[in-house]
Amino acid sequence: LMSLVVFAGPGMFNSLNSIGLGGDPTFGNILNTALYCTWMLTSSFAPTIVNILGAKWTLLSGTLGYPVYSLAMYYHQREWAIAAGVFLGLTAGLLWTAQGQLM
Repeated sequence: LMSLVVFAGPGMFNSLNSIGLGGDPTFGNILNTALYCTWMLTSSFAPTIVNILGAKWTLLSGTLGYPVYSLAMYYHQREWAIAAGVFLGLTAGLLWTAQGQLM
């Protein structure tokens, strides 16, 4: 199951990112900046969270950001999408750190 999530996750993210809230490239840049800055910060303390919660629970909590990001792309609201990008950055840091420990 984990392999399926890790395999399909980047493809689904790239397709959602290409949609980019109706195709506005300026907004896509803002959204990606918020997402990747948050991801970078989360990745610095994610190993501690993985050690405290365990890899299984951290991996589960790390998957919660992708549905929120998908809903934000569907509803086309800028503030909601930026908040979802920040939330995805938080959870993606946890997901990929836990995945690295399990693999």
